[in-house]
Amino acid sequence: LLLLLLTSTSCNRFCFVDSFSLDDLTNPKHLDDVVCIVLVSSGRAGTTKMMADLGVVNEIFPIHEPFYATQLHDSVPTPSYEDLFTCEVYRKNPRSVLWTYPCTYTPMFARDHSKCTYHPEIYGVDAYNACITRRIRIIKTIRFHKFNNLVFPSQCKSKKIILNIRHPWRNGLSIFKMGWGVGEIRTREDAVQELKKMMTIRCKIVSKSVSLVNAIHQQGKANVSFHGFIHEEGNAGQSSYANEIAVLDFIYKDDLMEKGEMWGYRVYSRIRTQYVKHVHNNKRMHFADFTVHKHHQEYLKLLTDEDFNNIRNDVLSTNACQHILKTMRQIHERNKKYDYLRMEQEQ
Repeated sequence: LLLLLLTSTSCNRFCFVDSFSLDDLTNPKHLDDVVCIVLVSSGRAGTTKMMADLGVVNEIFPIHEPFYATQLHDSVPTPSYEDLFTCEVYRKNPRSVLWTYPCTYTPMFARDHSKCTYHPEIYGVDAYNACITRRIRIIKTIRFHKFNNLVFPSQCKSKKIILNIRHPWRNGLSIFKMGWGVGEIRTREDAVQELKKMMTIRCKIVSKSVSLVNAIHQQGKANVSFHGFIHEEGNAGQSSYANEIAVLDFIYKDDLMEKGEMWGYRVYSRIRTQYVKHVHNNKRMHFADFTVHKHHQEYLKLLTDEDFNNIRNDVLSTNACQHILKTMRQIHERNKKYDYLRMEQEQ
């Protein structure tokens, strides 16, 4: 019977959306055990790709940057965490979500990507139907410092927060290259001031998000599980690759691994094997190449090595940046212990 369950080709709880069809879905019984996850990240830290990859697991519904539309347009109402986790936002007020993200990076409901962005009323129905049939719902935001009134609805039987941090220097430098919030630059002094401003702002934003997440974690608010990850530099994307696998492990750890259920463990092993293969074959996202503005890279050429060192030393010595670096060290130490315990458990 176990072998039959594991080799079954029917698409129920554990499968991938390569051949996804809404018509294949019924009302799964497992929806009385909804897992609600908030992924808090610094910008340019690989989480857009992570969410796109997690979306290939058929019982995971990724909710990309749901507060972006509110930030762009004051007239757009802010969706509540409750409406997002219960999927009601897609049914009641689909225009409160910026559809660029779900239409581009969520492959499960948009039949026509070119039209999806501009027709939230139509695709809101698809999104709602897809969302309510998926037990694991993940909200990813780099805007937690502004939209931190986190309330998990009663439907959430399991609650988790994931914190993903990139080194503040690399984080600010990457955002500077993107041109996000960068003022006019004509001279070397302009470049120095704009880069320093960017670094300072990013440290304050990420530091606030870190403090808010730590407060929730330390207070043990509503039995929320917590895990932190660091977006490391270099290694041809190996850090993002490792983090994506670790996030999947964390999502399923309470659900299947800790219960010691042999069936659950073996089923998850199948999911993990497929997921590893998918992530390995999709190491880069196309948008990462063409959205970097060439003229901002040119402005960096105005700066000398001494300029970079001075800016880096000045900014990283601030309290906000030191707070981030301290948290990164704590996460690093915790994850070393976590990885050791996980390897021991698997052995």
